[in-house]
Amino acid sequence: MSRSQKIFVDTSILPSDIFNYHDDEFYSIVSQLTGSDEVELLRIQSIRTVNSFLRIKNVFDILTVNSEEINSIKKQICFILNNNTYVIKPGIQGSIDYLRDLFLKKRLEISKHTNKIYSNIDNISSKIISSNGTTSQERTTTVTSINAANDHSFIVNGINEWCLKNGRDLNLFDLKLIEGTDYYLTVPSYNSDSAHIRCGCRASAMLPRQGNNLQLSNYYRHLKTGKYSMLQSKFQPIPVHDNDAHDIIHTIEKSSSEQTIIMENTQILSFDSNSSIRSKRATSSSNHVHLKKKRQKKFM
Repeated sequence: MSRSQKIFVDTSILPSDIFNYHDDEFYSIVSQLTGSDEVELLRIQSIRTVNSFLRIKNVFDILTVNSEEINSIKKQICFILNNNTYVIKPGIQGSIDYLRDLFLKKRLEISKHTNKIYSNIDNISSKIISSNGTTSQERTTTVTSINAANDHSFIVNGINEWCLKNGRDLNLFDLKLIEGTDYYLTVPSYNSDSAHIRCGCRASAMLPRQGNNLQLSNYYRHLKTGKYSMLQSKFQPIPVHDNDAHDIIHTIEKSSSEQTIIMENTQILSFDSNSSIRSKRATSSSNHVHLKKKRQKKFM
């Protein structure tokens, strides 16, 4: 029984377009699945994609090379024995084996899925031919339409996954790119070497075909550049809760309103107080004049 049959390998942890990843995107996945030492082992050999990794039978063969760079990696991933020989650390060996099993299984699943699609296309086309007597040219048109639809769905799903994965890293809250608004696709007929995508900022990119799928890395690189004005226009810092913001605004407005009322009341009270004083002074003056006249009459 092989190693891959003994150990359960869950390929659902991999992105659907993992075979399109390269360089930093690829190394990021490897780092998440294994560790930084494994990344350095692959990086020093310029292993930048899943396909290049699977084509190399044994990535540890590089350790036989006598150089300072290799010796530095060797100290990280190996035990150096007294006789100057080395033994690869079991954890490193296990991680690389797991990575290979994972990528091989994913490739097998993609291959089976593709064959199933082609089988369904053949069945559909055969039914159309038998029931309607369509010509071979009509059959080809049917197959072409179905494959173009599959390419279209692959691109849209890939962009949605990219937004979900990279939104917060780019400080974009709930990032969504909508076809027909943020980008426009032109997916040609089956067997075409590429598709075309036009961004909302009017920049264009070709999506070359790699194997059975179209490669989206050109568009992803465009999204991450600082010149991508449409993506910058979507920038919005993660907001405070709406209720908190509403409470803050309500408190400020209420405080301002209360201060206005207090100021108005103060003015009224000040006016009433002065009026009262003037009234009292007028009454006192009137009483004084009346008393003076009374006294004058008495002495006359």
